[in-house]
Amino acid sequence: MNDSSEEELKKKDDIEVIEAGDDIQIAVNALAEGKRINFEQPRQVSTLLDELKSIADEAKSSGTASKTYDLCKVTVQQTNLFCIESKGIPRVQMPQLKGAPTEGSKAHDLDAADIVVRRISLIALLIILKI
Repeated sequence: MNDSSEEELKKKDDIEVIEAGDDIQIAVNALAEGKRINFEQPRQVSTLLDELKSIADEAKSSGTASKTYDLCKVTVQQTNLFCIESKGIPRVQMPQLKGAPTEGSKAHDLDAADIVVRRISLIALLIILKI
């Protein structure tokens, strides 16, 4: 990737993207200021969500209003986990995790053991991300 392409990834809507690293407090502060933040690992997003929950719980218990945090501004390796553009596929037509695969689909061509492994991998990822 050339330098200009990399710079374009670092900025969106003329707002600098903050590389938070492992410092969750930097991420919380930047997000509170309306800045975009980027993490290298999904586990860092999980830690951020835990911290935001703590902040919300504290505000609720003290009877004060919590700041608003726009999770659409959180990315992991320049990929947004919370807000994406629609692909124009109605939800009822989206692939599901249960049931038999549609004949002729990629999933139909997999053997049963491979399907189970893929489902378990997806479920594990969802648990890790606490979705």
